[in-house]
Amino acid sequence: IMSMLPVAQGINSQVYRLTDRQKKCYALKFYQTPTKADPRNRRESEERFLVYMNECDLKFVPRLITISQNKDWSLLSWIDGKKLKVLNTQDIVEIAQRIDLINLRRDLKSAKHLHLASEACKSLPFMVQNLKSRIEKLKLVKATNDLDREIGIWISDYLISLANNAIAKAKRHESKTYWKNENICKIISPSDVGIHNTIRTNIGIAFVDFEYSGWDDICKLVCDWILQPEYLFSKDQTRAFVNEISNCAACINDGWISRCNDIADLIKVKWITIMLKDYFSNKIDCKQWGKIKKYYKESSTEYFD
Repeated sequence: IMSMLPVAQGINSQVYRLTDRQKKCYALKFYQTPTKADPRNRRESEERFLVYMNECDLKFVPRLITISQNKDWSLLSWIDGKKLKVLNTQDIVEIAQRIDLINLRRDLKSAKHLHLASEACKSLPFMVQNLKSRIEKLKLVKATNDLDREIGIWISDYLISLANNAIAKAKRHESKTYWKNENICKIISPSDVGIHNTIRTNIGIAFVDFEYSGWDDICKLVCDWILQPEYLFSKDQTRAFVNEISNCAACINDGWISRCNDIADLIKVKWITIMLKDYFSNKIDCKQWGKIKKYYKESSTEYFD
């Protein structure tokens, strides 16, 4: 190895670009060790997903070269390309087609080894309870400055109302036939999706980062793509995405769009609670608060109504 350069330093993982004597590059990734508070094994989830993807011989994800269970790292092939700042219609269509390709070989043994994705949509009551837990935690935060107090008032006046409406809507539909267990959690999902984990390469769109991957429902994957705060889909992009997903026979079943409609507002509120993570430690700043208010106003779920 001739060089080792940091390329991504986050809370949950750190990634380094390694270059050997032949100038071939690799990604060395160190993962957060599971704890009692957060027992998710991110390295194992990514490993299992990539084993499946590599068995499918799909080229738009890294290849898994080796791993260290004891030291929680993996060595991956390097994907050369550019991080995206915007998506065009062709990108949206290609993303949907990639989702279909991911799910064409679910009969493989390696697919059976996948766990549920992190916070997978395994039932509508589960989605409701997950959101309730997030809201209850927000209510416990003690304001220590003027910004905290402003945010606390906004949560009480706006976010809790939005959450209550989303929960009420979900409860009205939880007995629908399309929410029966045999209909849901039938796809393999990268899970942590969005423009932040998407790269444009010379062979098209590529995906990275599968620490939360596993079995999930198509409705959650679709809503996560459309409502991801780093890049909100426009109405035209949403229409193109949903239309293309509708052509993915491996991913859809009866009622999937109705399930999208039932959880869209739950997903929107969930993303806001994630954006508020620094509020829990009284470390949120005005810039992040501005992003939250902008997302609250601009994110729309009306395309499923």
